[in-house]
Amino acid sequence: EQFRLMQNIIVNVRLPRILLTFIVGAALATAGNGLQALFRNPLVDSYVLGISSGAAFGAALALSLSWLSPNLSAFIFGVCAVALTYLFAHQKHESQTSLVMV
Repeated sequence: EQFRLMQNIIVNVRLPRILLTFIVGAALATAGNGLQALFRNPLVDSYVLGISSGAAFGAALALSLSWLSPNLSAFIFGVCAVALTYLFAHQKHESQTSLVMV
């Protein structure tokens, strides 16, 4: 009985969590690597690009206005933030100041 309970906990509770942890970690690593390849910069992450701030703003806006789902709104605003960052980064820069700011 005790062995059966331990086996049930390991197989049905712990093992799926461990496997999901590996899958989520691999997905996050792939997303980070994709961002670094897109911007050709090894120091890029979601905080530097404004993805996290855009997603947080979108979620807060959705919650305060009872608008869309906060998850969907966070995703949309995060994508908009990285799109704007990408557009700003690939424009012709008139001065060094604008290049440093982007």
